[in-house]
Amino acid sequence: MLQYLLSGIAQSRIIMIEDNEENPGRQLVIAFLQNLCQRCDMVLLLAYERPAEFFIRLLPEELTKRILVIDVMKNWCDCCGTSQTAYHIITNMLSRITGEEQRLGVVIDSVTILAQGHSPALVPQVLHSFANLNEKGNTVQQVVALVHSDVHDEATIKVIQSRVPTIIHLRPSSTHHHMHGCVIQHSELWKKSTEWEEDFNINERFQVTDVSAVVKKKLPSSIATEKQSDPTANLTFNLTLRPEEKAAKDQVVLPYTSVTSSEKNPGQIFYIPDDADDFDDEDPDDDLDF
Repeated sequence: MLQYLLSGIAQSRIIMIEDNEENPGRQLVIAFLQNLCQRCDMVLLLAYERPAEFFIRLLPEELTKRILVIDVMKNWCDCCGTSQTAYHIITNMLSRITGEEQRLGVVIDSVTILAQGHSPALVPQVLHSFANLNEKGNTVQQVVALVHSDVHDEATIKVIQSRVPTIIHLRPSSTHHHMHGCVIQHSELWKKSTEWEEDFNINERFQVTDVSAVVKKKLPSSIATEKQSDPTANLTFNLTLRPEEKAAKDQVVLPYTSVTSSEKNPGQIFYIPDDADDFDDEDPDDDLDF
């Protein structure tokens, strides 16, 4: 699934990469940035945590020509004056773009700074504003954002990730042949969310390779057979009755069972008192307490 998301085969307007200190996600962000450069006419990169030069020197020159890096922390006022959101920075920069209509990609590194500087609830609003952006015919094809899960509490992460159709949770790999692992939650319009668990590598050119699905371990066949076996097989006593025992059981008169059956009302059951002389024959229903 990860390869499909990178190549655009699996379409998603917004992708969020969730990392932590033990499983950093910036390499995967750069991999998405590189693939967006190949699929879009221009990619707008909001750099909150690294300077513009950090990204430019890592990618080939033919790709960096398509990247417009917005160093938000360094040029906040220059980019957007007194505006308070990254969305205003983007629209401000797009207003300077001239030429034909272009397909755009947006990469944010990272929304953790945006959530800390403003409000966690602002993050999904900004992401969807980007995804629905149409400025002078320039339309956004995809938004990719990084978030650091170990910086926020669980409630904040839920707010940040609300209404995000695709989330890539980074985790340790499950094999010695892979450097990274992830759990992908992907939901399409009007469909339930689907989950994939995969391991992968990222080479020195920031290409995702060796993607393999994690196979869930199954119980050994011997254990599965044992669970399905007869639960009474190893009992030290017999639960079944011999014919003579069954006949003796049928002869036992239970305290709430009628001794004689009535032809008019054969299914009716009466209580038989201990002293038969105390039984009132007038109307049996008079002694029944409902």
